[in-house]
Amino acid sequence: MTQFAFTKANANIVVPCFTSISIVIAVLGSYISLNEIIILRPIVEIIEILFGVILLTNYTSKYK
Repeated sequence: MTQFAFTKANANIVVPCFTSISIVIAVLGSYISLNEIIILRPIVEIIEILFGVILLTNYTSKYK
């Protein structure tokens, strides 16, 4: 999947996206498969990570 993404976009966009998605998948996977309770802190951290990825991917191409 990552190799396909590298053929379609630059590495400075692909790497942060896949890194943040792996964190989200780990938290959601533990919630679904292990019935863990998700408290407010991981939710806020996921939102911050996604916000950072959005900023990184949207504003890096303007300064090339």
